[in-house]
Amino acid sequence: GYKSNLHSRVVVFKILNLRSCVNINLNGLKIVAESFRHLHCVDFRNCGLNDKTITKIAYNLRFTLEDLKLADSSHATNRGKKEWGCPGDGSFFIILSLCPRLHTLFFNKYMSLSLSFNHKLEKMGSFNYHRGLKHLNLDGCESISMNGLNRLIKKLPNLEHLSWKDT
Repeated sequence: GYKSNLHSRVVVFKILNLRSCVNINLNGLKIVAESFRHLHCVDFRNCGLNDKTITKIAYNLRFTLEDLKLADSSHATNRGKKEWGCPGDGSFFIILSLCPRLHTLFFNKYMSLSLSFNHKLEKMGSFNYHRGLKHLNLDGCESISMNGLNRLIKKLPNLEHLSWKDT
């Protein structure tokens, strides 16, 4: 938040919608995530985020984030660790492991999201999934396999709604 000169009080934003904000650059989105750490709901669909930026947003909002909407993989790249799998997988699994209050996740049009689980990581317990996710939308993620989707569903016992249209 910021201090208002008129009222000398801290304003805390809880909802931020930057959907289709193509004029904001990746550094600007990082600054938003760092500056507004009390956000509960954010919509960054069609903002051209990459894995690194998505991960930074999830990290900075990990204690408050309840609703996250992301879409458009035009800039999604696997700049992270090799074990993250295909582009999109790294940030997807990071979101699930970092955000315990998250109950709604839209992860749309990430063409390379495959939900490929790395057996080594699972055995090491590197990803401790928070099980509160109730609504998951994976529409437009064409590379997801039924095997990967089934494994994910088993790890999310509170999931009430799943949308996955691959075309």
